[in-house]
Amino acid sequence: MSDTPFPFGSILTNTFGERYFPAVNGETFSKTGSESFFHRYLGPMIDRKDFLNLIPGTDGGLLVHWVVNKETAQDSRFIFIEHPEMLQRLREENLLPDELPDHVAIATPDEWMKKAEEFAIKDYFYIGNVRPWRSMAVIDGFHEDYVKLWNSFDEYLGQFLISMGQEIGSRIFMLKCLENLSENRTPVHVLDQVFKGRTAILLGGGPSLDECFDWVRKNRDHLTVMAVARIAVQLARENIVPDMFFAIDPHDIIFHQSKQVLEFHQKSIFVNMYHLNPRLVGMWRGRSLYMGNLFPWVSPLNPQPRNYPGITVSHQALGAAAEMGFSRIILGGFDLCFSKEGFTHARGSVEMATGPYVHRSELWVETNGGWRAETSSDFFNAIPALKQLAVYAKSKEIEIINPAAAAAKIEGVAWRSWDEIACDPVDTTSWDLIQQALPEETSSDRIRHLQQVEEELLRIRKAIRDVRKLTAEAVDCNKSLFGRKGKPPDFKYKKRMDEIENILDKEHTEVSRLVKRWSVGEFLKLSRPNKDREWSDAEIENIGLRYYEIYRDSATDLLKTIDDNRARVQVRQEEEKPSPNLKRILEQYQKDGQPGRVAILLAKRGSDLADVPEKMAKRLQTLEDDFIVLMQQTETDYKEHCKNRLASPQAVRSKVMAMFQNGEVERLQHFMEGVQQGTMEEKEQFIHLIRGLLSEKASDFDQALRCYRLISFEPLILEGLQRQLIIYLRLEELVSACAVASRLAGNSLLHYPLYAGLLQLTGDKVKAIAVYRDYTRVIKNDFIAMLKMGQLLFEQGDWVEAKYYCNEILKKDEGHKAARLLLDKLEA
Repeated sequence: MSDTPFPFGSILTNTFGERYFPAVNGETFSKTGSESFFHRYLGPMIDRKDFLNLIPGTDGGLLVHWVVNKETAQDSRFIFIEHPEMLQRLREENLLPDELPDHVAIATPDEWMKKAEEFAIKDYFYIGNVRPWRSMAVIDGFHEDYVKLWNSFDEYLGQFLISMGQEIGSRIFMLKCLENLSENRTPVHVLDQVFKGRTAILLGGGPSLDECFDWVRKNRDHLTVMAVARIAVQLARENIVPDMFFAIDPHDIIFHQSKQVLEFHQKSIFVNMYHLNPRLVGMWRGRSLYMGNLFPWVSPLNPQPRNYPGITVSHQALGAAAEMGFSRIILGGFDLCFSKEGFTHARGSVEMATGPYVHRSELWVETNGGWRAETSSDFFNAIPALKQLAVYAKSKEIEIINPAAAAAKIEGVAWRSWDEIACDPVDTTSWDLIQQALPEETSSDRIRHLQQVEEELLRIRKAIRDVRKLTAEAVDCNKSLFGRKGKPPDFKYKKRMDEIENILDKEHTEVSRLVKRWSVGEFLKLSRPNKDREWSDAEIENIGLRYYEIYRDSATDLLKTIDDNRARVQVRQEEEKPSPNLKRILEQYQKDGQPGRVAILLAKRGSDLADVPEKMAKRLQTLEDDFIVLMQQTETDYKEHCKNRLASPQAVRSKVMAMFQNGEVERLQHFMEGVQQGTMEEKEQFIHLIRGLLSEKASDFDQALRCYRLISFEPLILEGLQRQLIIYLRLEELVSACAVASRLAGNSLLHYPLYAGLLQLTGDKVKAIAVYRDYTRVIKNDFIAMLKMGQLLFEQGDWVEAKYYCNEILKKDEGHKAARLLLDKLEA
């Protein structure tokens, strides 16, 4: 029976003979049919060669049929991700193809990654061809479960792509390492065992950060304060100056997240990962220490390597701190889960200003305080690494404490309240200990470092040139081996290519690996996802040629990068001269986007702009002005990203309604408080909705109705009307319910039957028949609506039209008992 109830509603048939689920797709397919929508929104998916296409939602099977019936591009594959309940119904109703071709699969949310691995997702990733697509169910968002399906899929896929990117995305780390060569002069190792027996606090950016401040101020003189750079704004607001700041991210976004750290240069030391974004490193005016290698290749100038688990700055900072001799390290703002209001970061951050986290991650952790807190996959995956670091700290007899009740409970991390933690008095401040441990740094010291760096760059440059020469020869050999421009193939070139490969592997092992790492993504693009298809001769020739072209081009590009960074090193040497070439220096600052480095230059010269030629003084002043503007800039790409990604109206509505439907009243109350504190678009409209829902739960229906009537924000209007309708029906106020149903019907054909039913109940049977008639002209297989209309016509004495509807039902479902019973009455 087509009207069998199940979680995604009934099935209707449109004028094109397509069976669809209005609860899932609304009226998207009712009048136009699915083909035009799929062609408009998903057409490019069909024509792209060598793509793995991932599609949450099947649009009731229609999208699967559309793909299966199309001639898709060579070696592209398609995985549909569908709710298991829907899949079962689709199979029962024969709404899926009898057999799926080898390049198409359907999987549940729990199984899709396994199927993606069978479809060689890593190989598709290597060639940059993993593409997610939204089904119409996801695009329209009529059914909340499809919004949730997309959110969970998108988060999982995002984490997978990040982890894959970290596997092969070494170039950015290598590039930033080279750009930081001049500034990475002193390794963090100089602080080993400097703070023996002392207490440190490491401040992160979690929601509980504010809890730390009173305790930190009270114990500041007896405490070593370490902080991640991104909370510099909050620390400035609280007048807390840490002894050390930590930062590791190579990407540009970190600069706008952390640029306020540059204002702490006088009384803080900056500890940066070797690959930190150079804008922060290059414009830092104080002393700095670096973590990791100096060069991205084996070099005697590299410090002893240390590797700590975890990819976040907090993990790496804790690992570094464990070497410094502390007997106790306190974690503050190190939550790894959301606050009760749904916030992911501390007050004062862009993330908190945007509002609470709106995507349902379905990941929960136990907190120190004993309640369960929601968390993201990023935070959840960081927990095992923190546990490993706690074990490492314990092996060094260091106690790790997290006083926040709202922080995730971690094995090996003790929980004690702030009142239970006391600091013993110390004779020497942590800042004084740092100053004593730092090696003296004079102009001569900096010049010596720069000269050593340049010598190493020249050494590696010569070796890379040798590799480039060999790979360029291999390209020519490959062309001659297969014959070009009318010349026959000559297999003597195969022997020479083997010799070249052997030389690269045996005599240039280190540098050939470096060159390959530099362009590992391009090399991996040579992978072919479809391993079963035989290679043609032309493909074998092209792959061999492309391999050596990538090898050669990678060496060429790496040489250019080496030369660019050598030029930067030479500019740093220029800064140390009594009469520097200011034109060359300022050009480098502008190229690097580091206008604030002017202050470092002037400090080295021991002068201001007074003794600089007028023309050059203007350029210096311009850069200083640019730096002021840069530091004052508040509207950033990252802020826009947070607004669009973290606070979309559809995602907020979805999370609110999920909490309401699950009866999570306390969470809903906390979430509303979070929305009130944020700056999301139309937040007052969401507060009206949430207050209405909370009033419903409290059975205060008058208040709920008042809240719902205030909703005017388009993405929430239907939700507000539906809640009003439910309340009026519960109160048996049918006239008011009918008025609301009329507005709903004006927005969606799906609400016509309900509107007609309410018209009938309120006595307007003629209008009810008219509404049913309009509805059944478009939706021809809604047997429930057709039967109700037949019964109403029977009551009104229009037996001819009533018979017509009964016969229409029986044509399509001979066993429909209710239709047969009514017809028997009409013919009696």
